[in-house]
Amino acid sequence: MKIKFADSFWDSLDRMIAKEKWYWKTWDWIRYDFPKGVYNIFYFWRVVWNFRPWGHHGQLSLWERSMPRLRDELVKGNEIRLSANKKIEQMNKLIEIISRLNEDYYMKYAEEQLGYSVDISYGIFGNKDEAEPEEVKQRNRAIYDLSKKLEQQDWEDFYRILKGQDHSEYKKIHESLTDEEKRDHDHYYNWFDGTGIQGWWN
Repeated sequence: MKIKFADSFWDSLDRMIAKEKWYWKTWDWIRYDFPKGVYNIFYFWRVVWNFRPWGHHGQLSLWERSMPRLRDELVKGNEIRLSANKKIEQMNKLIEIISRLNEDYYMKYAEEQLGYSVDISYGIFGNKDEAEPEEVKQRNRAIYDLSKKLEQQDWEDFYRILKGQDHSEYKKIHESLTDEEKRDHDHYYNWFDGTGIQGWWN
């Protein structure tokens, strides 16, 4: 039997070989990489300009700026909506958390939840000479304690969303299903909650 390759195979092979040539790579850089690079410079300009290497705020500011683009790519992507929408929801939560962490928002956040503000009218920065009443101390302490609790919760949620679920748990669920039930992929999508940055791609 005589084996003959179709012309389309050789055309494809020629294109693959050509793409390794310097002139093709130069064209790719001019056509695609350079415009994307220029766009990124302007898109991240403010973040890069204000970036400082100490502390976590500089690192998180890059995430805060880049995460919406990843989310928007997933919004217009081809992934089925059942899983994509869950990922988008978790991305939005992560963006909100990063924003609060960067703004150091938690004293104000605690005040909003408790319905009253820190009373600074006493002490060396206040305008009242008398000693701070015990009731004021307790209210101020409640705001401070809640602010630390809210910040800790955001850090825990930050790590949880990035890490994602333990897929060995779903493996146990899958193994308990009948053969007919295993053909229904809704079991996985009902278990999946959208967390896990390793799965966030379009």
